[in-house]
Amino acid sequence: MLISSFSKRPLAGLLRGSVLSAFLAAGLVAHSAAQSQEHAFSIPSGSLASALLAFSEQADVTLLVPDNLVSGKSAAALHGVMSDEQALDQLLRGSGLQFRRDENGGLIVFASIEPSVEGARPMPAGDRAGDAQVLPARVAIEEVVVTAQKREQSIRDVPISVAALGGTELKQRRINDFSDLSMAVPSLSIPERGGAGDRFIFLRGMGSIQGSTPLVGIYLDEASVTTFPGASLNLQTYDMARVEVLRGPQGTLYGVGSMGGTIKFITEEPQLDEVGGRADASISHTKGGDPSYRMNGVINVPIIDDELAMRVVGTYVNRGGWMEQPALDRENINDEELAELRTRLRWLAGERLEMNATAIVHRGNSGAPSTGEDDQGNYSQAFSDPTTPSGGHDYELYNLTLDYDLDVAHLLSTTSYVDAERRQREIGYRVPFGLDEASLYHAKFSEDSISKSFTQEVRLSSSGGSAWNWLVGAFYRDAELDSQFDNFRFGPPGQDFVFDVLTNVETRSWAVFGETSYSFNDRLEIGLGLRYFEDRQTAADFVAATEDDANFDAVSPRIFLSYDVNDDIKVYASASEGFRSGGLAGGIGVRPFEPDTVWSYELGSKMSLWQGRLSADVAVFYSEYSDTQVDSINLVGNDLRQYTSNAGDAEIKGIDWEVSLLASENLSLGMGGEVIDTEFVEIRSVSASHAVGDPLDFIPDYHVSLWGQYDAELFDWAESYVRLDYTQKGPSRYGNRTICECFESYSGTINMLNAIVGFSRDDWSLRIFAKNLLNERGYVDAESIEEIAARARPRTVGIELGFGF
Repeated sequence: MLISSFSKRPLAGLLRGSVLSAFLAAGLVAHSAAQSQEHAFSIPSGSLASALLAFSEQADVTLLVPDNLVSGKSAAALHGVMSDEQALDQLLRGSGLQFRRDENGGLIVFASIEPSVEGARPMPAGDRAGDAQVLPARVAIEEVVVTAQKREQSIRDVPISVAALGGTELKQRRINDFSDLSMAVPSLSIPERGGAGDRFIFLRGMGSIQGSTPLVGIYLDEASVTTFPGASLNLQTYDMARVEVLRGPQGTLYGVGSMGGTIKFITEEPQLDEVGGRADASISHTKGGDPSYRMNGVINVPIIDDELAMRVVGTYVNRGGWMEQPALDRENINDEELAELRTRLRWLAGERLEMNATAIVHRGNSGAPSTGEDDQGNYSQAFSDPTTPSGGHDYELYNLTLDYDLDVAHLLSTTSYVDAERRQREIGYRVPFGLDEASLYHAKFSEDSISKSFTQEVRLSSSGGSAWNWLVGAFYRDAELDSQFDNFRFGPPGQDFVFDVLTNVETRSWAVFGETSYSFNDRLEIGLGLRYFEDRQTAADFVAATEDDANFDAVSPRIFLSYDVNDDIKVYASASEGFRSGGLAGGIGVRPFEPDTVWSYELGSKMSLWQGRLSADVAVFYSEYSDTQVDSINLVGNDLRQYTSNAGDAEIKGIDWEVSLLASENLSLGMGGEVIDTEFVEIRSVSASHAVGDPLDFIPDYHVSLWGQYDAELFDWAESYVRLDYTQKGPSRYGNRTICECFESYSGTINMLNAIVGFSRDDWSLRIFAKNLLNERGYVDAESIEEIAARARPRTVGIELGFGF
C-alpha cells in the first residue's frame, strides 16, 4: 500500500477496493525532505489503515505499507503538535510494526524483521504468495489498545493491572458471556447460576451478594450498566472489539460499583466505507443433557459513505439443561433461551463531532437455575413441593455518546438508560440453624425485581500528544429498584410461616472527578486523581409500612507513578481508595448500614522482552477493607430478621500475573494466575456474621491458567489453529455466624480443560470445540450449605460454522 498526500476521497475509494498494495502510478510527488518536521495532528481512533492514511495527509509525506501488515489492526487516537517520527511511533505502538525513512524522504512501515527493498515492492492484491514472502506471519506479540484510563493507550502504557481480550481471542476461544469470561481471566470469579440474571462478580478479592451496589463496575462502551447486587446484565460478547478487566479500585474515573475493579465491554465500531457482515451457528451436546444451539450474526451498512453507518448484531441461544427432578419425573429442567438485538449507529457529523447511539433489547427465559443439584445431577424442591423453579431476565439499554474535538481537548457526553427485569419462580433452598434435622428450615419464594437507572456523564480531556495529560468530569445517576416476594414460605416443613415482601429503593447520586499526569523525559510519569461523591437514598417497605432515607458522601483519591526502565520494561506503583455508598436494608427489620471503603496499594511491572516475543505482567497488591457490608440473619421465634450490616475490617493480600510467549512463528503459549489471602482482622458488629480470622466470602484461594495455540496453513488450502485452555480454581468459603457456628461451606477445587480446533478459508470458518473435557462436576461456588451451590456444566462438545461477506 502506498499512502500519499493525495485527497481523501480517492484514497478512501482505494481502501474500499482493497487495492492497498498498488502504487499510485501517476501524479505522485516524492518528498525529498529527509529531516522530519513538526505538524499538528488530529487523528481519531479506528483502523490502523485509516489512521495511517490520515497521518500521511496531515504530515504531507509518502508512506509505503504492505497491506497484509495493517489488516485487522487498530490505532489509538492521536492529537497534538509533534514530529512525524513521534506521531508515527504512537500510531504503530502495540502493532508489532516499525518504520524507517527511504532515500527520498518517504516512510516505509515494516515488522520487526525489515523487508528488503525488493520485498517491499508493491504487488497485485491477489498475489498472496508474494505477500507471504514480504514478512513472516508473526514476529511479535500484538499489543492491545485499551481505554482503561478513559483515553486510548497501549496496554503496556497503563500504570494499573489490566487484562484485555481482543475480538480475535474472544472469537477463537468462544467466550460468549460472563461465565466463559470467568475462566479466561485470573482473579475474576463469576459463578454460573442460570438465566435469571442472578450473577455475582468477584474480582481481586472483592465482590458481594449484598450491599448497596456491586463491588465491580460494568461498562458497555461509554455506558455505565452497573445495576444492583446479583442482577448484572447478561451481556453477550459476539462482535466485541475487546473486553478489558481493570483490577483494583477505579473510583476516581469510574465511580459507582468500581470499588473492586471494572469490566469494560467495547463493541466493534460501524465501518463507514463498506457493507459487510458475518453469521455463525453452532450446535453442541452436554453429557447427560439436551443439545444446545447458538446463532449469531452481524451486518454493517454505510448509510452515507464516510459519514454515517449502522451495525446490527443479533444473538439467539437455546441452551439445553442437564439437571433432573426425580420427584416429578422431569428431565433437563435447567434449560435456557435468550434473544438479543444490539444496534449501533455511528455518525461523523462534521470534522469535529462524532455521535454514537447504541440500543440493546434482550429477552431471556430459563427453567430452573443451575443450582441445588446433588452429585447425581438431581434436584429436590424445598418442602417437597410439586413445583419446578423457573426464571427470566429481560433488559433494554439505550446510550447516546457525543465526542467533540476542540483541538486542544476533547469534550464527551454520554447518556444512558437501563431498564431491567428479573423473574424468579418457585425458588427453593434450605437453611440449617443448627446441627439436627429439626433446625433445618426450608425456604421457597417467587420474586419480581425491576431496576431502572438513568446516568449522565460529561468529560473534558486533553487531546494527548504532550507530556501533560488531564481529565475532568461530572456524573449523575438516578436509579430505582422495586422488589416483590410473594408467598415467601420459611420454616421447618409443617411449621413454616408465610409472608410477603414489597420494597422500593431509590438512589440519586452525583460526582465530580478529575485526573492528571505528567511525563518526565518520556520515562517517568506521575499522576493524581480525585473524586467527590454524594448519594441520597430513600427506601420503603410497603408490608412493614416503614420508610427511611439517608445521605452518604466521600472523597476518593488516587496517586500513581510509572517508570520505563528501558523500552522493554515498565514498573509502576499506585495507591487508591475505593468507596461504596451505604444504604437501607429494606425487607424485614429495616435498618441503615454505613459505607464501606478500601485502600489498595499495588506494585507491578509490564515487560515486553525477546524482541516482543515474550510479554509478562506481574503485580503484588495489599488492600485494607473497612466496614465491610455483609448479610446478617436472626430468627427470634417466627420473626425472621434479615438485613445488611457492617461487620468490621479485613485485609487482602495477593499477587497476580500473566505471561505470553510467541515460541515460534506458529506456536503461542501462556500462563496466568492469582494467589490471594483474605481475612477479617477486626469485628465491630454486635451480631457479627464473621469472626476475626475468617476469610471473605466466595473468594478462591488461587486461580491458575495455562494455554497453548498452534496456527498453521493446512495443505496450502486453509488456515487452521488448535488451542487448549486449562484452568484450576481453588476453593472458596461461605459462612454466616449469625445463623449458627455450623453455617459454613466450601466450593470445590475446579479443574477445567477446554479445546478447540478451527479452520478458515476466504470467508468461511469451521470450529470444533469441547468444554470441560475432564467433566468436572465440583461446586463452583460455596453455597452448598444452603443447597443452592452451582456445579460446573458437564462435558460439552460441539461444532460451529461461520460465513462472512
